[in-house]
Amino acid sequence: MKPADILQKIKEWFGIKRSPELWYSMYRTNMRVGLYSSLVIFVFELYMIWNMFGYAEKHVSEELRQEWLMGHGICYGMMVFMSGAMIIYAIAFLRNMYIEHGTTVFLTSLYSIVIAGFGMYISYNDYKKGEAVIIFLAMMAAVAGIYVMNPIFATIYFLTNFIAFYVMISNVNPVSTAMRVNYISFMALIFIVTLSRYNEARFTAKNQNAYKNLSCYDPLTGAKNLRTLNNERMNYVDREVFVMVSDVDDFKFINDRFGHEAGDKAMAELVKAANDLPCSEGCGKEIYRINGDQVVVFLTDTHKDDVVKYGEALADAAKRIEHAGYTLYLTISTGIVYGVPKDPEDCEKIMHYADRMMYDAKKEGGARIKVEDFLILKEDDDGYGLNNIYDKEDADPLTGLPNMMRFRDRAQKLMVSMNMYYQPYAFVFFDIVNFKSYNEKYGFQNGDLMIKSFATSLMDAFEGNLISRFNGDQFVAVAPMDHLIDKIETVHHSLHSMQQHSHLEVKAGIYQPSEGETNVSVACDRAKIVCDSIKHNYELKYKYYDDSMMRELKKKQYIVDTIDEAIENGYIQVYYQPVCRAVSGELCGMEVLARWNDPRFGFLQPNEFIDALEQNRLIYKIDRFMVRKACSDLNKMRKDGFEIVPISFNVSRVDFELCDMIGIVEEATKEFKIDKKMIHIEITETALMDNADYLSHEIKRFHDAGYQVWMDDFGSGYSSLNTLQEYHFDVLKIDMIFLKNYGTSAKSREILASVVDMCKKIGIHTLAEGVETQEQLDFLRSIGCEKVQGYFFDKPLPITDLRSNLESGKFKCESRESATYFEKIGRVNMLSQAPMEYFHRFDREDDDTSEIFSGKPLAIAETIDNMYFHYLCANDKYIDVVTRLTGHDLTKSSNNINDLSENFKEAFRRSIIESMHSGHIARTEFDIEGLHYTVKVKYITSMKDRHAVLLAIDGAEEEELIV
Repeated sequence: MKPADILQKIKEWFGIKRSPELWYSMYRTNMRVGLYSSLVIFVFELYMIWNMFGYAEKHVSEELRQEWLMGHGICYGMMVFMSGAMIIYAIAFLRNMYIEHGTTVFLTSLYSIVIAGFGMYISYNDYKKGEAVIIFLAMMAAVAGIYVMNPIFATIYFLTNFIAFYVMISNVNPVSTAMRVNYISFMALIFIVTLSRYNEARFTAKNQNAYKNLSCYDPLTGAKNLRTLNNERMNYVDREVFVMVSDVDDFKFINDRFGHEAGDKAMAELVKAANDLPCSEGCGKEIYRINGDQVVVFLTDTHKDDVVKYGEALADAAKRIEHAGYTLYLTISTGIVYGVPKDPEDCEKIMHYADRMMYDAKKEGGARIKVEDFLILKEDDDGYGLNNIYDKEDADPLTGLPNMMRFRDRAQKLMVSMNMYYQPYAFVFFDIVNFKSYNEKYGFQNGDLMIKSFATSLMDAFEGNLISRFNGDQFVAVAPMDHLIDKIETVHHSLHSMQQHSHLEVKAGIYQPSEGETNVSVACDRAKIVCDSIKHNYELKYKYYDDSMMRELKKKQYIVDTIDEAIENGYIQVYYQPVCRAVSGELCGMEVLARWNDPRFGFLQPNEFIDALEQNRLIYKIDRFMVRKACSDLNKMRKDGFEIVPISFNVSRVDFELCDMIGIVEEATKEFKIDKKMIHIEITETALMDNADYLSHEIKRFHDAGYQVWMDDFGSGYSSLNTLQEYHFDVLKIDMIFLKNYGTSAKSREILASVVDMCKKIGIHTLAEGVETQEQLDFLRSIGCEKVQGYFFDKPLPITDLRSNLESGKFKCESRESATYFEKIGRVNMLSQAPMEYFHRFDREDDDTSEIFSGKPLAIAETIDNMYFHYLCANDKYIDVVTRLTGHDLTKSSNNINDLSENFKEAFRRSIIESMHSGHIARTEFDIEGLHYTVKVKYITSMKDRHAVLLAIDGAEEEELIV
C-alpha cells in the first residue's frame, strides 16, 4: 500500500476526513440513543428535584443546606433543561423535520459537557467526604457508551474532563498510586471504546451508503434510478417542473459496432454531461437513468427557453463523446413536457408524455427536440373501448377507427396488460401499394369507398383487436401472435376480392415487442420500417422486423445529419473511373464519382449515401463539391504536365430544383480555366420522368453554354425511347444491366445492337457501362459502340492512383485531335444496310428511317504512313468471312495484309486516295493464299498520316453493298 493510501486510512480512522453520509448516520444514531437516555434523565432529574428538599432536611446540616440546595438545584435544573431540549431536537431530527449540521453538533456537544459537569460536581462533593468518584466515571462511561463521537472531539473532550477532574480532587486529597493507575486505565479504555464506536459507525455508514447506491442509484452512471424517482415525485408537486427525456438514437448499433464497453462509457459520459451542463441561474436539477439508453432530467425554477438550450447543449455534448480515440457521433432524441403536477400521479404522467414526445422526435428522424405543455397533452381515457369512439376528435372521419393519437394511448395500455400476462403480441403495419394510381384511375370518391371497405375487412379479420388508420392508405393493428399470419392472409385476399381491374397490393410489416417493452411509437415505427422494405417486392406479402433495418435507418439519418461535416473534413472523396475508346483502347474520358470514407461507418457504398441524400434533397451539396474538386484536380494535372481528357459529372434532378447547377459549373470552369469541351453533364434516365418541360429547358441551357449532355443508365427506366424523342443528348450511356446477361442471353446482344444502331441513325454517340471481359469488349466493338467503361479497364480510382497509372503508362490519353478522328469513325453504322447514310446528317432533325440490319461483312480499318494496315473493328459477318477464307482472326489477317507485296499496298493506297478525292467507293483486288478478294473501300476520315476507311468484302457469294 502506498504512503498516501496509508495516510488516507489514518485520516478516516481518526475522523479527520468523513463523508456527509457518515455524519448523518452517526448523528442519527446519537439522536436515537439520546432520545431514550434523555427521557430517562429527564424523568430521573425531575424526581431528584422533587425529592431533594426532603433529602436535604434529613441528611444535610442546617448551615450547609442552603448552599447544598442551590448547587444541586442548579445541576438538576440544567440536566432537566438539556435533556428536554435533546428530546425535542431528537424527535425533529429522526422525523426529518429539522436537520441542520451546526445545530446538531452544538446541541450534542453542549449536552456532553453538561453531563460531564454534572458528574464532576457530584463526584467532587463525594470525594471531599471521602467517598468514591463513581458518578464522574459513570457519566464518562455513559457518554462514551451512548454517543458516537468524532475521535478528535472525543480526545479533546475526555482528556480535558479527566485532567480537570484530576486537578480538582488532587487539591482536596493527594491521589493514591492505585487510584491514579485505575483512573488512567479507565480513561484509556473509554478512549478506545470511543474510537471503536466511531469506526463501527463509519463501516456501518459505508455499507449503508453502498446499499443505498445499489437501490437508489444507477451503478454505471451514478444517476438516480426509477425507485428514487418514485420516492421523490412528491418533491415536484405544486411546482412548475420541466421533465426532459433524452434517448440515444440506435444505441444497440453503438454496442454492436464498438462493443458494450463503448456503450457503457457513452451513457456514463452522457449523464456526466447532463450533470455538468448549466441550465439557468438558480435552476434545480435532478438526473435519473430509467432505461438502458434513456436519461430523464427534472428541472425546476427555470424557463422553457433555457431548458431547450440545455437540451441542445446536451445533444452537442453527445456528438463529441469519444471511445478508444474515435468520436462516436451520438445523436439523441429529446422530449420536453412542462407543467405543475397536482399530485405524484400527475408527475408520472408528465414523464410519460415527455417519453412519448421523445419517440415522436425519433419518428421524425431522430436528433430532434420536441416541447409541449402538460395541460395540452393531458387526457382522460376512462370509459373508452378499443375501437369505439365517443368523441369525434378521436376518430378517423372516413373509417370511424381510432386516430393515431387515440390509438397510441390505448395501445400503451394494451402493451402493459399483455406484458403483465406474458401474452405474445405484435404490431402490424398495413400499406396499400399503388393506391395513388387507383385514385387517379377511378377517382377520389371510389378511393374513399375502397379505404372504407378495407377498414371493414381489417375489423373482420382482427375482430376484438385494436386497429387504427394512421393516414391515407396506412393502417396499424395490435394483435396476439396466435393465428396472426392467417389474419394477414385474410386481409390480403379481401383486398383482391374488392378490386375489379386494378392492381392493388397490401403489404404488412410485423414487429413483435420484446418482454417488458411498452413504447408504442417505437413499435409502430419498426413495423412501418419493415413494411416499407417490402413495398416494391411483389413476392412478399409480409415480413418480420429485425434490428438490421433500424441500423440502416439510423445510418441514413447519420448521413443526412453529417453531410456538411463530411465535406468539410474530407470524408467525401472524388474518384475517377476511366472511359476508354473501344477501337483504340486509349483513355478518352473519366467519370467523376463520389466516395464516402467515414470514421464511424467506414467506407460507405454510393447507393447508401446517394439515396439518402436524394430522398432528403441534400444531394446538391455533394454534386456542388464534386464539380469544384474535379475541376481543381484537372487544372492541377494540366499544370503538372499531364495530358488531360474530358470528365463527366452525374447531376441529380434535385440539383436543378435546389441550386443553379449551370452557374456552379460555369463558375468552376472559369476559376480553374477548364475548356467547356472538357466538361460533360450526365443525367440519369429515371431523373427525366418528372417535370419534363423544366428539365428540357435546363438541358438546353447546358447545350447553349457549350457543354455536352449525356443520358446515363439508359435502359434502367420505363420510358427510354420516349426520353430520346423529347430531349437532345450527345452521348447515350447504356446501362450495365444489358451486359450482365450477355453470355447467356442472345436477346441481350440483340437489344444492345439495336440500341447502337438506333443511336447512330439519330446522331447520338454511345458508351457502354459495366465491361468486365475481353469477349464483351470485342462484341461492343463489332456493333460499333464507341466508348466503354468498366472493371475490365479499371475500377474508380482516387486522383493519386490515376496519376500513377498515367505516369506508368498503364493508360495512354487520347489527344483532342484523336478524339475528333475517332468520333467521325464512330458515326459509321456497320449494322445498317447503308453504313454511311447518316454520316453527314448529325445536325439534321430529319432522321426518319426504316432501315434494318443487313448483317453485311463490314469492317473499319486504317493505314498509317500509307504503309501499315490494321483493323479497328468489324461486324460479325465480316469476322466470319475473314475466318472462313483465311483461317485467321482479324489480328492475324492484318499481319498477312501487311506482308503483301508493295504492288498490292500501292493498289490499296490508290483505292483509298481515289475514295478520298471522289467521295465514292473504290475497289481493289488481290490474292491471298490462292484466294481472290475484291474489297470495296469507302474513305471515312484522316488524321495526319492516318486514314480510316470502311471495307466491305465482295465475292460471288456476297450481295452487293450500298455504302
